[in-house]
Amino acid sequence: MAKVETDIYNYVKALLEAAQATGQPLDYVKAVFEGTRENIMELEIPCISLELGDIEESNDRIPTGQRTKFNILVICQISVLDLDQQITSTDAAKPGLLRFISDVKNTLEADRTLGGNCGFFHFPRTTPELLEFPYRQMTIRMEVDFLGKKNERPGS
Repeated sequence: MAKVETDIYNYVKALLEAAQATGQPLDYVKAVFEGTRENIMELEIPCISLELGDIEESNDRIPTGQRTKFNILVICQISVLDLDQQITSTDAAKPGLLRFISDVKNTLEADRTLGGNCGFFHFPRTTPELLEFPYRQMTIRMEVDFLGKKNERPGS
């Protein structure tokens, strides 16, 4: 990844980790992983994994740089034994998917420029993934729009 993408990725990870602090919106999250993991231990759930998504360069060259859309996949995983609480639970220690998603988005939206690294970002899609009961997972696609330096390409 180029410097801007690396800075954005690290900033997103740092925001989520900071929100794990006691009394913060994501204090129930046990871990924030860089990259996806197989066989996550029960003691590490609820957890968040950050994975790379698409990187799209605009055809429009701006005299000062290259407009780029950089996607980060924020993967939220929970374990809820109560069938009726998997989606809507508001329990502080075992939230449902809707609260987990809301907490993640609110945490990231607290800094709309991600430390001055982007023009804007949004969450165009949140996708459920069926896992073996009692595990539930949602992937939040975070699309970050920024102006990269002239002649600097993603991945260079």
